[in-house]
Amino acid sequence: MASNPKGTVLVSFGSVVTALKYVTNITMLFDTFGQLPYNFIWKNTEEIPDNIAPNIKIVKWVPQNDILGHPNTKAFITHCGMNSLLEGAYHGVPMVGIPVAGDQVIHATKISSKHVGVTLNVKEMTQSDLYYAIMNVTTRQDIINSSMQVSKLIQNRPNGRTPVEEAADWMEYALNCDGGEYLRTEEYNLRWYELHLIDVYVVLLVLLAITVKILQLIWRGVKALCCAKAPKEKIS
Repeated sequence: MASNPKGTVLVSFGSVVTALKYVTNITMLFDTFGQLPYNFIWKNTEEIPDNIAPNIKIVKWVPQNDILGHPNTKAFITHCGMNSLLEGAYHGVPMVGIPVAGDQVIHATKISSKHVGVTLNVKEMTQSDLYYAIMNVTTRQDIINSSMQVSKLIQNRPNGRTPVEEAADWMEYALNCDGGEYLRTEEYNLRWYELHLIDVYVVLLVLLAITVKILQLIWRGVKALCCAKAPKEKIS
């Protein structure tokens, strides 16, 4: 981790994405990483090209949280799984989000909205896109500062308690208060169609249908009235 003074970039597309080659150009990724001044640790279980650049280390498993917490880690290239986003944000590591499927696309929007990195389209990104994305998150001070600010917000514990201690406190509290039933939100008492506002949408649709029908009747009445008052041509 400390062998390169420029720093290390962690690359991980999660444990679910095992066929990355079907959605993007793997060779392009290796070529791009080889052109950058950083070391790359890539969690990858797929076949790799021959003669990869010496700054790329391929491993089948990584202690992701520990690597993200290392001071020499400069960026995190991620598929935007929720756990990965939380770990990257916790340690203040700028991220390049490359969502592959499912809810990862939604998660990726958080990277842009919080200004803690950039996102790329896995099917459309070019070598130039990836190169400049990595350079941006590792050199732009605004992205680095935003990442550190988010990390500070997450790690700051006003009561001085660790997350584990706080969870234990709430468990003891619930046990001492007969399960803390009164803490449950009203959401858990709603029927499924109430929870998703389907009943509200039905009422709105009915009101819309009634409004349209009334407007149609008014239009027909006005049209009939106008036609009745129109003078008839006299046939000689």
